Amino acid sequence: MSKIKWGTALLIIFIVGMLINLPASLFAKEDGEIRIAVAGPHTGFAAAFGEDMYNGVELALSQLGGKLAGIPVKLFKIDTKCDAGLVGQKFRDAVYRDKVNYFIGPMCGSAGLAATEWAGDFPNIPVLIGYSAPEDITMRKRKHNVLRPGWTGTQTNYHLGRYVVEEKGWKKIILIGQDYSFPWGQAQGFIRGFCSAGGEKVYKIWHPPNTEDYSSYLLKVRSMAKDYDALAFDTAGSDMIAVFKQYFDFGLDKVIPAFGFTNAFDNTALPALGDKAIGMFSAMHYSEGIEYAEKGMFTQEQIDRWLKFKKAYRKMYNKVPSCGAEQGYVAVMVYKKALAAIGGDYKNTKALIDALHKVEMLDAPRGPFVFDEFGHATQNIYIREVQKRDGDLVNVPIKVYRDITQFVGYDNMKEKYMKQPPASNSYPPGECNKLCDNGLGPYPDGSCPD
Repeated sequence: MSKIKWGTALLIIFIVGMLINLPASLFAKEDGEIRIAVAGPHTGFAAAFGEDMYNGVELALSQLGGKLAGIPVKLFKIDTKCDAGLVGQKFRDAVYRDKVNYFIGPMCGSAGLAATEWAGDFPNIPVLIGYSAPEDITMRKRKHNVLRPGWTGTQTNYHLGRYVVEEKGWKKIILIGQDYSFPWGQAQGFIRGFCSAGGEKVYKIWHPPNTEDYSSYLLKVRSMAKDYDALAFDTAGSDMIAVFKQYFDFGLDKVIPAFGFTNAFDNTALPALGDKAIGMFSAMHYSEGIEYAEKGMFTQEQIDRWLKFKKAYRKMYNKVPSCGAEQGYVAVMVYKKALAAIGGDYKNTKALIDALHKVEMLDAPRGPFVFDEFGHATQNIYIREVQKRDGDLVNVPIKVYRDITQFVGYDNMKEKYMKQPPASNSYPPGECNKLCDNGLGPYPDGSCPD
């Protein structure tokens, strides 16, 4: 074969290879339809969280007449089952087989990190992360096409740590939590905030997820209680229900007061926790009892906006919206605003991704937020107290920290912060004077207490 024929053949092979690796959505016919995949879980132990997020997406589209920028929207469900190993293939199938244009989700921590890694190979496809909270999604492993209109465990719990010192006067805390990455991240934020406000020590007790019998852990708490000020629950779901019940069974409510990290008193768990949860407090970027807050904490406009969303969701699904539901809802509204900014040119995803970074969600039901330069929401963080209102247990804001970034007290040293070791069951240490042994201290200049 001549050199010219060989060259032509190689060129054809190269072009075909390039075409095979391009997203199938690029070859979709001009059918005037936006296709959005909502990544669950939709089955398995965490299916309820995926269902709530999908409901929020569905509600938003119903209010928009099923269209974005005047273009009909078709939804697809991706069931990640909270399994990071499934995410890459599920997302690729959505692009190549279903010709999906945009993504919302996933919900679970490791799945969110896997989606972020996947997005690096598909830089022109936008992903709005759902409930997934590992900070590296929008820090160390960030991708320009991945934004998070949600939260990180550090972001919500840093000011909870400050609150217990400044408002409660508590300097020594026992923490009991599930031993995996999500609770570790929440503990990291709490410890840094706690130490920055003058706290002294957080003693960490970790247990495997899906524990049923907490007697050995709670006996340890009882033996230590006289030397500590309070007990923090860094757990969620069925584990929280079990340990909370046994906390009272052991009579520890009379020995040491308790409070919770972000998911401990989630509104989805309150019916199972019952009236004994009244008075317990936690921190989150979301609160389903905004309308019951002390007068003056929120404008009437924000209260009305929240109630409109809450009532619409309750009418459609016969339950109070969870945080995951609100995040699905606002993800659609973020796409809506970005598409409006580029004149509805929905296939120009490069322009759309740039526009997403500029969206200001000043009318979000939970409260206003904007995206930082890394694509994460800067927003309100609420200290919430469980109260009984109109016959229901709800989390009512009792304090608001406004305009909180994902870097919390380290906004002036972001690069240094991102060089810290990742959160683990041993890092950061619970002793405030040891934070500097292997990283940044809690003070604004990165130093540690003596």
